[in-house]
Amino acid sequence: MLYLYVLTAVLMRLLPHPWNMTPLGAMFLFSGATFTRKWHSLLVPLTALLLSDYVVIQILYGGRYSWFSPYTWAGFLLVGIIGWALRNRITFATVAAGSLAGSIVFFLISNFGVWAAGQLYPHTWTGLATAYLAGLPFFRNTAIGDIMGDSLVAVSHECDYPERARHLPKVTRSRINPAASSRQIEDTVADSLQAGTPLYTLELELLERIQPDLVITQGLCDVCAVSTNLVEGAICSLSSRPAVLNLEPHSLADILDNIRSVATAIRREHAAESLIEKLSARIESVRKRAATLASRPRVFCMEWVDPPYCGGHWMKELVELAGGRDDLANDANPSYRIEWKQVIQYAPEIIVLTCCGFDLERCKREAEILATFPGVLDLPAVKQNQVFATAGSGYFSRPGPRIVDSLEILAYLIHPEISPPPALREEVFSALTLVHAGAEA
Repeated sequence: MLYLYVLTAVLMRLLPHPWNMTPLGAMFLFSGATFTRKWHSLLVPLTALLLSDYVVIQILYGGRYSWFSPYTWAGFLLVGIIGWALRNRITFATVAAGSLAGSIVFFLISNFGVWAAGQLYPHTWTGLATAYLAGLPFFRNTAIGDIMGDSLVAVSHECDYPERARHLPKVTRSRINPAASSRQIEDTVADSLQAGTPLYTLELELLERIQPDLVITQGLCDVCAVSTNLVEGAICSLSSRPAVLNLEPHSLADILDNIRSVATAIRREHAAESLIEKLSARIESVRKRAATLASRPRVFCMEWVDPPYCGGHWMKELVELAGGRDDLANDANPSYRIEWKQVIQYAPEIIVLTCCGFDLERCKREAEILATFPGVLDLPAVKQNQVFATAGSGYFSRPGPRIVDSLEILAYLIHPEISPPPALREEVFSALTLVHAGAEA
């Protein structure tokens, strides 16, 4: 597991990321704190770093930069030595302090090397000060990569973003068969709720080994994740006695407040306020564009297809901000099952499949079921080819920063004449044409 962490940290260099925001410092700090042999704790990550340096510089950058970086290597080795001080005393406070100390040490040494070994800055005290000032933006990214790389130690089985989360230990398991049809999943959930049996289980032995200081859970929906009551009851047996942070957002404002709550719990308030400011500006930009619209089309955001569920919680708010109206949505409250005849009577002009727990490809397949519903082909949305599948699981269903991406997706789908397409690196929505035989993208 230790070697896998090192490999994952190195592989993250090959993924798109802001400059310097990779957990290489976290890799050395983690190795120094956990490897049994001290020389192993330096040699293993250093070897991985040298090999990845060669790949990045020779292959990705075509050899345009020097592979020989003694100051950089020295900085990382000192971070590993800082990790030695954390042995047998790993807590949130010591890891945070070690991460910050490591980032500062690396910043000082690496930028000294840029000044001393290069020709970019004059070899004077003023030149050295200029080199350090120029490196401050990169120091911010380095610190974020190091600190967050060490803070998050495990996730739920559903967590798949950012990429690093895919490789962390999973402390929950679902009893739901992901290959089952949406109707079968609905029946499984209904039977479980009626019998009072949980849909998810906690890996208590894994949690005990990880020794978390903080467990973040949610009380919003017992169908979507482990319930707060189950988490609170289970962690009483953990020797680390972690704090529990329960999140229950029902609106955009709640989601932004939750970001603050998490930031406060992990002592990252300043970073949270910066993020919230940027997210709020994007929300306001969408709102302003839609404020002067003369018409607002009828939109139906479908959270589940078989049986039909309306949108809940923040979905009505998102549609209205984007310039539409969703009269079927349950504002600031859970989604619920609706009769198909209500949809027929509402006659939506735009249908957006935001199926909870399903990615884009699965959502497309759900459209084939929708195409069999009575009267669906006569709906204005279907006649005008205004039916869309989305990556509901990664965006609309998750109350985090990407909910603003979801808002921008809706704005583009509802009013492409005034809203730009969202700047995302992956395909997150697809137009559909419903026919009797099924649906084709």
